[in-house]
Amino acid sequence: VRPPGHHSGLKSQPHGFSFFNNIALAVYQTIATKKAKKIAIVDWDVHMAKETENILHRKDVLFISLHRYDNGKFFPHIPESSSKNIGVGEGMGYNVNVCWNLVEKP
Repeated sequence: VRPPGHHSGLKSQPHGFSFFNNIALAVYQTIATKKAKKIAIVDWDVHMAKETENILHRKDVLFISLHRYDNGKFFPHIPESSSKNIGVGEGMGYNVNVCWNLVEKP
């Protein structure tokens, strides 16, 4: 279940009606308390979960975001929301963006 919060950062960065990123906090707490070694997150929303993706560049977290993209014309209008973004640093290869493009009628 995707709770609200996926647009906000961890340090006083509310965004898009999100005040704290509860999924990222839950991931850090779960791994810190050794309740799981690896976690998979599937986030489906009309918008890319920008901050959750930015916070969780880790090799023990697989992050999958399903969102509208419209060839970069849909919010948040950033290259990171494309399917070419597969993570950075330690999280390289652990990020999957499934992007939907609106088909316009001719």
